[in-house]
Amino acid sequence: MAVRRDQSKGKAKNTENQDFKLTLAALEKGEFAPLYILYGAQTYLRNQYRDRIARTILGDGDQMNLSVFRDDAFDILEVMDLARTLPFFSENRVIILENTGLLRPAKGRKKEEDEKDEKESEEKPAGQDDSEPGDADKGGKGAETGSAAQLADFLMEMPSSTHIIVAEDQADMRSKLCRYAEKNGRIACCETPEQDVMISWVRKTFNRKYGLMIAPPVIRSLLERTGDDMNHIYSEMEKIGAFCLGRSEVTIADLDAVCTVVLRDRIFELIDAIIGRRREQAVAIYLEMVAQQTVPAQILALMIRQLNQLLQARELLQKNGFDEAGTAQMLGVQPFVVKKIRRSLQMYPIGAPEAALGACLRTDTDYKSGRIDADAAMELLIVSLTADRENRWNAGAGR
Repeated sequence: MAVRRDQSKGKAKNTENQDFKLTLAALEKGEFAPLYILYGAQTYLRNQYRDRIARTILGDGDQMNLSVFRDDAFDILEVMDLARTLPFFSENRVIILENTGLLRPAKGRKKEEDEKDEKESEEKPAGQDDSEPGDADKGGKGAETGSAAQLADFLMEMPSSTHIIVAEDQADMRSKLCRYAEKNGRIACCETPEQDVMISWVRKTFNRKYGLMIAPPVIRSLLERTGDDMNHIYSEMEKIGAFCLGRSEVTIADLDAVCTVVLRDRIFELIDAIIGRRREQAVAIYLEMVAQQTVPAQILALMIRQLNQLLQARELLQKNGFDEAGTAQMLGVQPFVVKKIRRSLQMYPIGAPEAALGACLRTDTDYKSGRIDADAAMELLIVSLTADRENRWNAGAGR
């Protein structure tokens, strides 16, 4: 599987199978790899790919030859012993390692080491890796968890009947496991798809599962309400599908009646209310978030993050000639998020985001130093920022 490296960050950009089509095609032909690596923030995609791989290799209903290890409290020796065991009345065995930390980025590596490893990896024959067994404990070259290094070495001798699936939220492409998968296995990046792909996915899901039509503007409204998490989006689609039972089309009114607003959008609304000096609305939003078990310290941290993103987006929009798609790609968000940010920036007074961010950072310092508890800090912050004082934002921004 061809994977292009970003040497500056040690991450991979999949050039062949962003949507896993090549891997699925190989599976359908009976071409099973010894190692599959699924990484990325989209748990929904990782789970879909994981299940599809296991089901294709084993066939439906074969649980005898499927083993799953989750989290980091697993024994690598037990995994290796199981991998050596021939399958029971079957041709294949599948072992799933999920959220184990095996692909966790190594610490302490230098850029020169990355470049050297990259060059050596390209020059070696497929499957060959000359890292010493002790490298895993030394840091630097080959630095990764001991379990990951053991597994990478073991793959050279693993029976061809065993197939391992490793699923993590992030992966260090410099690790021995990932280098092995590049040459002998399959790697799939499970990050958030482009907006047009997301729209197509939503449309097809409603049509196939519920027999419902949904227009692109309604899909975009749904995505604005749900955010990027595909698990959350799918959960909302299930609610909407049940709500629209017996109907033929999903409408905006259905979204209004059913959809749960994501925390990120509530933070948007809170910041808009604060900068607009709508104190009652800001307090109501804050109390509603607290009632939904969002702790004040988390609300403050999300406000700081959102205000930072607002300022980054403004700078990028100006540099990119207000190209929303390009700015979204650079920020790592969907275009509708940048569109929403741009609308807010157009309404904000000059200096308002900077002044609000400065106040939030001071409040964060006061809370973390113990001068005030988080709940009181947030209430005072809202009251202070919504005070109706002349030219508050300009003065607060130092302009």
